[in-house]
Amino acid sequence: MSKMIDVAVVGATGIVGNSVVEYLESRKFPVANLYPLNHQDSTESRVTFKDKQLKLEVAESFDFSKVQLAFFCVPEDAARQLIPLATAAGCTVIDHSSNYSLDKNVPLVIPECGNDVNQLANQQIISSPVATVIAAGIVLKVIQNLTDITQINLVSMQAVSEDGRAAVEELATQTARILNVQPVETKVFPTQIAFNVHPQHGSIEENGGSKVENQIGLELLKILNNEQVMINVTSVRVPVFFGTGVAININTQQDCDIKTILKNLNKIPNIEVIEDSGSENGATAVTDLAKNDALMVSRLRHENGIKTNLSLWVGLDNSRKGSALNGVQIGEILVKHHL
Repeated sequence: MSKMIDVAVVGATGIVGNSVVEYLESRKFPVANLYPLNHQDSTESRVTFKDKQLKLEVAESFDFSKVQLAFFCVPEDAARQLIPLATAAGCTVIDHSSNYSLDKNVPLVIPECGNDVNQLANQQIISSPVATVIAAGIVLKVIQNLTDITQINLVSMQAVSEDGRAAVEELATQTARILNVQPVETKVFPTQIAFNVHPQHGSIEENGGSKVENQIGLELLKILNNEQVMINVTSVRVPVFFGTGVAININTQQDCDIKTILKNLNKIPNIEVIEDSGSENGATAVTDLAKNDALMVSRLRHENGIKTNLSLWVGLDNSRKGSALNGVQIGEILVKHHL
């Protein structure tokens, strides 16, 4: 990448935005000038990039014509407000919210799924999926290339950091207070999250699924480019800081061979496959997923010996490959082929 471009990161002090800045440096992204932005008041005033302290600017008043590429790492409402300002200024946007992910005119991209780079040409907005879809989508795409999938049953166990820094702080504070026999307070979550599991994540919609569950299902259908597949999703919030895991059960039209699936998974960069879970651990959030750039795959098996039924466990660090790294990889494709 010899071409240098000017880049903005909106939400640069958040968990995902901060990780984007780190990846831009560690992966030697061709940044000429970096503009860290926040969409609201922040207690932080500067961001470190390549040993320099960069002043944090306000996104609402920023002139996006200064940059060719902007990473948006902000909630949906902020993205909805700010992204039109960037595109109107001729800036290409990589959006980490779900604001545009289901728009038929906006590509939803996981680089490992082999998206045609030509579909990104002349696109002003490219959407990066939610962490669960990145984790499940990469593996399901491999399996779909080998056999016809008829049904997917998926349980997403999401780390609190998917709700941002305030959620991480709430889990930490509640844990400390409980261990010190003190009452807990809830601000981010509807009820106590420490030492607890929330079986409903998001408001319930007409079909009985939550907004989050429906979002996951529709994004997966878009990634697989297969509206014939039946998808059932349950989204659960669990009390871990980083590391989202997904339990997947798949029904297929034809018999599928586990050795062939493993062989094809091992061809994909940044996938770590645990073929023998004899340690009785598999891939756990704390020991394997957090601070790891890889997608972890384990517990791949036929249920009850049925060759047309597969179960497996996949997981990743939701703030890294589950968000920031995926976006930076998209940016690398754009720089190489289109910017």
